[in-house]
Amino acid sequence: GRTLSRALAAVGDAGLVCCADVDEAASEQAAEYGYSRRYADYGEMLYREELDGVVVALPHYMLAGAAIAAAEAGCHIFLEKPFARDRADADKRVEAIRRNKVKVQLAHQMRRSPFVRRVRAMIEAGEIGSMQELRCRGKEDRRAGGEDLMVLGSHLCDMSRYFLGDPRWVFA
Repeated sequence: GRTLSRALAAVGDAGLVCCADVDEAASEQAAEYGYSRRYADYGEMLYREELDGVVVALPHYMLAGAAIAAAEAGCHIFLEKPFARDRADADKRVEAIRRNKVKVQLAHQMRRSPFVRRVRAMIEAGEIGSMQELRCRGKEDRRAGGEDLMVLGSHLCDMSRYFLGDPRWVFA
């Protein structure tokens, strides 16, 4: 959340008014980004504040409740990945988002990197040849397997789509 707060604080017309964080030390650090009000509970924040949008930057196992609560409060959402943990979770989120007519942006910011965009432009212009193969690897740290795929793999899947387009078929 701090990295996203720093980025949003740099946007001239974004007004950062409040944050919710159960970690008191992290909440106190948020003051440096201009948050005048801080909450320990996101539900209370959504109830008390009139917000246009929220950044939901929680660990993947905590995203569901916060994303649905933000949609129910009518807030547009910048959502950390993954979008959902499973199909049932995704269906609940999509329903809340559609019912409340809010917009969601999933945090796939790698496609905005000037380096990534330049590589794509070079490929499209034929400057470095055509794409022959794309291999993706996660961090391969303690979050191995499914957690690595959920936390970081969505970036890799997004980059695959960015460079190659939508898949025609997938197997696992």
